[in-house]
Amino acid sequence: MIKKHYRNHQDGFSVVELLIALTVVSLIVVAGVFVYKKNSSQTYADSTNGMLVKLIYNGGACAPHSIDTYPNSLCKHPMDTIVDPLGYHNRECGSYVAWMEQSTGHYMPYHLANYVGAWPAAVPASWIVTKPEAGDAAIRPNIPGLKLPNGEEDPGHAMYIINPNYRHTGDLLIKEYNLNSTGKFSEAVVAPSFYFYGHHENLVYIRFPEATAS
Repeated sequence: MIKKHYRNHQDGFSVVELLIALTVVSLIVVAGVFVYKKNSSQTYADSTNGMLVKLIYNGGACAPHSIDTYPNSLCKHPMDTIVDPLGYHNRECGSYVAWMEQSTGHYMPYHLANYVGAWPAAVPASWIVTKPEAGDAAIRPNIPGLKLPNGEEDPGHAMYIINPNYRHTGDLLIKEYNLNSTGKFSEAVVAPSFYFYGHHENLVYIRFPEATAS
């Protein structure tokens, strides 16, 4: 009787049934990880500029020249007290990216838009690229009508790309000014797609032409 009962018990758990059970468990685990990541990303995004993956360097204004070439004439003064030669207020992200593009031999138009998040709509469509390269500008488009915690309208954000595929992760290594309205220089790894205050966004990439081709 014991032997027969043991055989029936074995027969009740066929290979097919075990595979089905394992598949169901795997799907539950995958679904849980997805929900966790989505919720974690959205929560993290709500307290940062949204796309931040890793902050590598977070210094003050006028960081060492070896990593920050932004002019001392702009970074030594309090934020928003000077208008730079390209029409942007000092130590803002747009001023920094405009400087980087121009100083590396690219044509940078004067004051593209009031918000850096509107830059993609202000440049020729041929300047927008889908596969970014080092030296391109990465733009987080502004979300019309969105009020930030400080009460300001969302202006978007501009960054200068150093490596478009940081350590083969698909994320971008960038340099920037004014992360989270600090007016400071930082170097960071950012994601190309993310949540920002409940809104899903994708970075837009601008490849400014060589100055001789302007």
